[in-house]
Amino acid sequence: MGRLAGVVTGCKIGTQLFTAAGPAAVEAARKRDLRVFLDLKYHDIPNTVAGAVREATRLGVFMLNVHASGGVAMARAGAEAAKKAATEARIATPAHGLTIESRSPGTVPVSTSSRPSMST
Repeated sequence: MGRLAGVVTGCKIGTQLFTAAGPAAVEAARKRDLRVFLDLKYHDIPNTVAGAVREATRLGVFMLNVHASGGVAMARAGAEAAKKAATEARIATPAHGLTIESRSPGTVPVSTSSRPSMST
């Protein structure tokens, strides 16, 4: 990452790197002032996704995503957890991406994102 300083402003950390290095991967990128897209495609029960998104938000990620097949309740729980964690930490709420895998049979590729406002 050091060789790219001043050239690259952000990076994507996916499941392989995050599984190998954990939050330290995000912390290393953030120490170099890189914006981090944490591409883990959260998909679980709403409470579990809320907890994971809360922790990702506390790491200071710029953007994260949840998997659309998890449903509205799961996506909403993640968005609400991010907003609350960001407010408590006095940091920006990360943008949220909603992902449908283009490889999934019978689906149309869709990618949406939003950045909730900081107002309460």
